[in-house]
Amino acid sequence: MNVKLWLIPALSMLVVAGPQPALLAHQLKSDKTVGALMHLEPNDSPQAGVPTTAWFNLVKRGGEKISLTQCACTLSIYQGPRPLLNPALTPGKEGDVQGIPTALVTFPEQGSYRLVLSGRPKIKSTSFEPFTLSWNVRVSH
Repeated sequence: MNVKLWLIPALSMLVVAGPQPALLAHQLKSDKTVGALMHLEPNDSPQAGVPTTAWFNLVKRGGEKISLTQCACTLSIYQGPRPLLNPALTPGKEGDVQGIPTALVTFPEQGSYRLVLSGRPKIKSTSFEPFTLSWNVRVSH
């Protein structure tokens, strides 16, 4: 598992506040000094052909949140070696957390996909290292 110990306290309140089924499905990842909680609506159970909202709650080491206004982020979705989809990221809201990278995704068919979120600071005064985070997702029919 690719989770740094510093990431767990920073995101634990977000996970604990969510409903129990989603609690088990949220996926924490980290790279260098950035960590993220990824969630897919509805209930982390995407279905082929049905629009799914994907959101990524980003935090820096120490717990400071990273909004989309601070991050030049891109999302690529793979089913195989090449990107299949590159959905646009928009600032979204999950609970009381505002400005998180959010995308509307329609997976074309059932199967396994890999979501890759990459980012770097938009301005020099934002202090986090460029990062790449990856999640495996199973899409049902």
